[in-house]
Amino acid sequence: MNLTNIVLNTTDKKTLSNYISEIFDKQVSISNNQYVINMDGINFIFKQVDDDQVQHDSRHTLLEFSVDSVEALEDLLKKVQFYHYRLNAGKNTDRLFEIPEIHGDQNIHYFEVEDTDNRKWKFSTLIQTN
Repeated sequence: MNLTNIVLNTTDKKTLSNYISEIFDKQVSISNNQYVINMDGINFIFKQVDDDQVQHDSRHTLLEFSVDSVEALEDLLKKVQFYHYRLNAGKNTDRLFEIPEIHGDQNIHYFEVEDTDNRKWKFSTLIQTN
């Protein structure tokens, strides 16, 4: 069995897909008004819904990703921080996006962010000890 699609409900599929595209360096495919990002065989499909449904869905969602090294985590963090700075500087935003930082201990480093629909994303790496 393989996971093939993850549907993310959103109030603005263009904005959310652009956010995810920037973070992961992936292209958004648009066909028949459907926004899709493919990451390693898994399609992230952005579904436009009303605000009430997104608020209910998003606050219960946490998507977790693992990267191979501390350096990869730091590179990803820089992308997220830069994008959040840009969002915060924009005139079309009604909220400020938190600028994330890496947390952790001797075993794991991670950071968390919220997307444009308040959905949580966690990125982490295990620390290799010799």
